[in-house]
Amino acid sequence: MGGTLLVTAEQGLGDTLQFVRYLPLLAAQGHSVVFEAQVPVFTLLWHSLGRHGVRVVPRTETPARVHDDLPFARHVPLLSLPERFGTRLDSVPADTPYLFAEPSRQALWRDRLDAVAGPRRRIGIAWQGRPAHARDRERSIPAAALGPWRYRTSSSSACTRPTADRGAPARTNRRPASFRWTNCCMTSPRPRR
Repeated sequence: MGGTLLVTAEQGLGDTLQFVRYLPLLAAQGHSVVFEAQVPVFTLLWHSLGRHGVRVVPRTETPARVHDDLPFARHVPLLSLPERFGTRLDSVPADTPYLFAEPSRQALWRDRLDAVAGPRRRIGIAWQGRPAHARDRERSIPAAALGPWRYRTSSSSACTRPTADRGAPARTNRRPASFRWTNCCMTSPRPRR
């Protein structure tokens, strides 16, 4: 197809995770795709997209600075791909799952969450963005809006953010003094009998 196509993640982490589903389509069209990803999601995307022939490299600075040491023939921002593919609601790439954690990380988190919730079903809720973002108040749901369900005895919640207990999930049914509810995003309801 004529050289390397460099795709850059020009928005936030959530946008990147939503729109990387288009990268395997580029590779399937015969493009040699290099994706410049944000460092916090680099390992996840390297593991997930490599199987499709997409080369993932970590971004070293800001989206405005394209890798000087990366030879490429063309460049495209990630969030322009839906329009370039002519995406409609019924044609959004829907091959799921399209993100895969490394097996060792899957095992680590399975063990951590099993310690908190046991064999109960787990449901993850992404309700908080990056607190340092200038518009975080407009993008995140306040913890109070999640309501009283968080303390029900029929559910178990775990914090998956590293600010609680140095990376380990924390129980929220019993609120430890060092725990901040605003960092919690994992619930595990008990199965119905």
